[in-house]
Amino acid sequence: MFNTSILLLFKALIINIFLPLIPWIIFIWIFFGKKFSGFSLYLYSWFLWIWVIIFSLFNIQFIHYWVWINEYLLLLILLTLSLLIKNLILKQNIFNYFALLKIKFELKQIKEYYNSLSKTQKYFSFTFLLFIFSFMIISFLFNTNFPSYADDSFWNWNMASINIYNDGWIKLFWDKIEILWRWRLWYPIFFPIYKSIFSSFLWIWSDIYTKLFQWMIFFFGMIFIIKITLQKTKNIFYSLIPVVLIIWLPLTFFHSVESYMEMSSTIYSIITIYFLYEFILTKDYEILSLWILYWLILANIKNEGLVVYLSWILLAFLVFLILTKTLKSVLLEFFKNKVIFIKNIFFVLYFFIPFLIVRFVNNLSLNPVWNNAAEIWISSKLHTEIFPIFPTIFFGMDNYNLILIWIGILIYLLLKNIKKLNINNIWPIFPWFFIFIIFFLVFLLTENYEFVLNQTTVNRVFTTSFIIIAAFYWLTLHYFNEK
Repeated sequence: MFNTSILLLFKALIINIFLPLIPWIIFIWIFFGKKFSGFSLYLYSWFLWIWVIIFSLFNIQFIHYWVWINEYLLLLILLTLSLLIKNLILKQNIFNYFALLKIKFELKQIKEYYNSLSKTQKYFSFTFLLFIFSFMIISFLFNTNFPSYADDSFWNWNMASINIYNDGWIKLFWDKIEILWRWRLWYPIFFPIYKSIFSSFLWIWSDIYTKLFQWMIFFFGMIFIIKITLQKTKNIFYSLIPVVLIIWLPLTFFHSVESYMEMSSTIYSIITIYFLYEFILTKDYEILSLWILYWLILANIKNEGLVVYLSWILLAFLVFLILTKTLKSVLLEFFKNKVIFIKNIFFVLYFFIPFLIVRFVNNLSLNPVWNNAAEIWISSKLHTEIFPIFPTIFFGMDNYNLILIWIGILIYLLLKNIKKLNINNIWPIFPWFFIFIIFFLVFLLTENYEFVLNQTTVNRVFTTSFIIIAAFYWLTLHYFNEK
């Protein structure tokens, strides 16, 4: 279980990369056609492949109790048939899709971006690259050589995965509250399902290599941030700043190597916020569909995905549309396009509703951490006792002070240019602010203030919210630089 092996590591890497190769591309082609190509196709699809597989394996349990390689192969056949049927109906040549797989390496363009930097920016860019590369290597070695050691990793993810792997199936409805070893089925079990199918291909359940996906989500998340930054700014220096800010934050290393779900929730939040940003700028409703898909996936990573990230990103979007007086037009156009509307209805029914049915039928609450009703609802008083703790958190034992400096600069630039701001370009600030505030209010207004006093949750949730704003710091730098 805790053995390491170079050959087993290579096998795990190959499985993580090539196991989803066909389903991720076919799924994108079925629902988004030729919209994405090259590196974007692979990158955007990689964040979908886990979910195409494990949601399907989960949904199969309603009619067929088994999670194994045969079910994965059945999924491949169904996806392939669906793509062929689509092409027959639309009278398209399926071979035209293969041209989208070609990746163009724009080395000349990258060189031009680098040459356009000042000497100071070149120096810092080189330093940042060394720092990022070192962090990735060290975190990879740690992730692939040490087993899980945190409570949530064992109780909420690994034990469920071990049971699915050994039993070969998931019991969705039961007479007793205990299932998958522990009562915390409240935590979505989709990653344990993935760990189980991964172990089936690996032919061994390995605590070390089943958490390799955690590092890969972080790694590709940073690639995603660099890509979208470089695409907008054409500036390598600006593109590296967000990743450096994220790596500097406390707990980033821990969450990039350990099987907690905060980093996954954060990365998928960043992706959903970005595609909303693209929709705001382009009014491309295909992009809105892709956002809805990622948004629904986000709801099933961890409980906070549903009650915090999903809910408050949507609320931020609605507030943004109201402020820009575009809510009515967006809704009318969304419902007007029948193909896009039906596609999104399918996404909701397939990626969101099934697990909610299991939750409600079995009378499971949305958060197992709340042991009694008093912890859910607003307390009778403000818990101001949390305020003396914040200086210790932000200026003492942790290095939040680094990100606070950058946030201070951001606030200064916003206030200085408030009369000239283009609200579309500062959209990512909206969801970050909503998420940060809701976490703060939960500590201030409910019995969850204890998590600040005993330092069990507060650092974790503030780190994830700071990662979100750090990921989009390039937008402010580029936007105000243009001004």
